[in-house]
Amino acid sequence: MKTLLLPLMPWLTRIAGLVYIGYAIAKIIDPTDFLKAVHGYGILPAEPFWLLNGAGIALPWLELLGGFALLLGPLRRGAGLVLSALLFAFTAAVLWRSLGIASDLGQSWFAVAFDCGCGTGVVVAWQKIASNVLLFCATLAALRRP
Repeated sequence: MKTLLLPLMPWLTRIAGLVYIGYAIAKIIDPTDFLKAVHGYGILPAEPFWLLNGAGIALPWLELLGGFALLLGPLRRGAGLVLSALLFAFTAAVLWRSLGIASDLGQSWFAVAFDCGCGTGVVVAWQKIASNVLLFCATLAALRRP
């Protein structure tokens, strides 16, 4: 199995880089929507305002730089580590918020859909979490790849 996956790792890393770049560009183009989504999670306080606004500005650029690093190479492992940590936190936040929405609305978790802030609009929560797990695995491939 290990020898089967090794030739795929460079491609997994590049695909992950392209995905991060796409997500980042969507957030950079429309920072207001991303900021609203970040605020909707209730993780960061609204005051002081610079903390929430700073996260809304910095995270997409970090994602963009990390995506390019996954594509181009010299900082690939560092970018893989940072992006894996961010994606783990984002996925946990999506899970937490979607469980809260399901509880508040009294509906099945599989029916929950909302704008998670990833830049693609309204998503079905379980599908977003599943795609994040795949992206997480592809990002981790950067840690193995020289």
